[in-house]
Amino acid sequence: VNADAVLNGASTLRASGTSSRLGDEALEELRMSRGKTRFPIAAVISRSGTLPLERVFFTARDFPAVVYLSSAATPERRAAAKATGRAVYVVPAGDEIAGMLRHMRGELGVEVLLCEGGPDVNAQLWAQGLVDEYFLTLGPVIVAGRDTKTAVEGPRAFTREELPHLDLVSAVTNGETDEVYLRYRTRRPGR
Repeated sequence: VNADAVLNGASTLRASGTSSRLGDEALEELRMSRGKTRFPIAAVISRSGTLPLERVFFTARDFPAVVYLSSAATPERRAAAKATGRAVYVVPAGDEIAGMLRHMRGELGVEVLLCEGGPDVNAQLWAQGLVDEYFLTLGPVIVAGRDTKTAVEGPRAFTREELPHLDLVSAVTNGETDEVYLRYRTRRPGR
């Protein structure tokens, strides 16, 4: 409800076909009563430009969306993304997140960004100290295996000094699904 934009990495987009639709008219009305648009801007970021162009993110027109492609993506992939009619912005290779955030803040007026993943994007945001709050849904399902995905994956683990520490803000249970919705605030030095 509060987010100006909702960000997904390309792998998450390939897996879920995400959009920024809220799916609840009351929430849409609440956004608009707060001076926001009906839907947040849907955003995807990709280093390679390998995107599922047949997904609703690219085919629907009832919500705004923007694509951020690394300058490392091939011209053909950039052209294919642009052909969908979605706005495409090229961000510097190796500095994609910072380039995207500069554009979002400066050109789109984004003040609150909700990142829904994936794990590589999450890792970059954590590594750069850009996460203010972290929302986690704890579900009553046990997943096992050596190659199981985690919420934060990157080229290396955080060192002991780099480990993000969090303070619990709220915990809400869902009696229908037995899920617990956790909200944390990133602990900053001196706070």
